[in-house]
Amino acid sequence: MMEQTAEKSSARLEAVDLAKLAAAAAVVWIHVTNCDESRDFLALCRFAVPFFTCAAVYFVLQKVSSHHPPIGSYVLQRARRLYVPFIWWSVIYLAARVANHAVANEGSPIVISPAVLLNGTAHHLWFLPFIAVVSIITYALAKHFGTPREKNMEWWALGFVGAGLAVAMIPCPVPLRPREFPLSYFIDHAWESFPAAFLGAGLFCILRVTRPHAYVRAAVLIIGLLAIGWDYLEQTHPVAPHVTGASLLFFTMTQQNRGWTSALWPWAQFAFVIYLVHVLFVEALQTIANRFGTGSSLSADLSIWALAFVVSALIAKGSSRFRFLQPVFPR
Repeated sequence: MMEQTAEKSSARLEAVDLAKLAAAAAVVWIHVTNCDESRDFLALCRFAVPFFTCAAVYFVLQKVSSHHPPIGSYVLQRARRLYVPFIWWSVIYLAARVANHAVANEGSPIVISPAVLLNGTAHHLWFLPFIAVVSIITYALAKHFGTPREKNMEWWALGFVGAGLAVAMIPCPVPLRPREFPLSYFIDHAWESFPAAFLGAGLFCILRVTRPHAYVRAAVLIIGLLAIGWDYLEQTHPVAPHVTGASLLFFTMTQQNRGWTSALWPWAQFAFVIYLVHVLFVEALQTIANRFGTGSSLSADLSIWALAFVVSALIAKGSSRFRFLQPVFPR
């Protein structure tokens, strides 16, 4: 089923970045949906955050296996590359929300509490502290205990995948009550995303010692597509998005760079910046549509999604030319 490989390519896998771009587009749609007809398709996009989480853990373990910077240095690096941008974007979105209240008299109430240090000031910013914490915990555990020996990798992979699927079935023990207990927002979203971290560790164990044949890659991709269909039929299944996210990472990690991926990669590398920027444009376009449009509809949401995604991509690419903006964007 698998053939052994002792050689690992150090070249950047462009297919993974393209998958990140697709996940960013899915996140944009999640935040665009403004009517029941659009929300019917949310299940097709819920793989995005599990994919990002799965990929983050995979690459942290890959880093530990290749070199071992001290844990203190790694913590400072993660804080600089993830939490500092989180602070910047929390300030930016707070200013945008204040402006929205002042100009359009719209938006949810602005409540500042200690929980903002994890929640942020916009509903998607929680992911930066979450992925920073997950990365640090993964790195610390792997550095302390070491990565599994190659002869036991298959068993570790099975254990990690089983643990991830089991945790996904357990409801969050903290009720989601953001008004009464603001930190419950972060806890709920982190709990929902955490199972993908185990799947990322499982994929690392598998791909560390094996290289799948083409038919295995195709089978894994089909499993991911079936999981999306399963999630769509169930309308929010706890396991399916994690299976899809892990399947997509497995498939893209085992693909060679091709001409068409190279052509798209200059845009794909800005996927996470698009993730951060898009809410500014989504909320601005929704305000305009509500004021001057005909109300919410599937066609209106599709238009806002396409426009917000394209404008966010252009902003991301344009901002990359300015070195002074580097602290604002995660790396």
